[in-house]
Amino acid sequence: MAEKYYAVDIKNPRQWLMGGDAIKQNIKCLIMTKPYEIPMSLVESPVPGYLDKPLSETKLDIIRDVSDVINTWETRVKVKSVVPVIKESQISIGLTYVDLATNDTTTVNI
Repeated sequence: MAEKYYAVDIKNPRQWLMGGDAIKQNIKCLIMTKPYEIPMSLVESPVPGYLDKPLSETKLDIIRDVSDVINTWETRVKVKSVVPVIKESQISIGLTYVDLATNDTTTVNI
């Protein structure tokens, strides 16, 4: 079966990403886009600004906001779980989602 999704590779614009790799790249971009970073864009994620918040609030906010951003803007997938890991001043996010076209489950660490 041919790959259904295509996207230009951000790291190497002369190459194309296909299928699940295109979705992974789009999810990472959605999560890391700061409010007002892209002029005239409705896409924004508050996740990059969480380093200044108390840890007790931050994990729940990340779970909610990552799910909201992906469910709103990446309609090719359904979020199954979001697991934020906070160590000192670094936040990483384990995200598991299902590709609605193939029913494949994928886990991405951001």
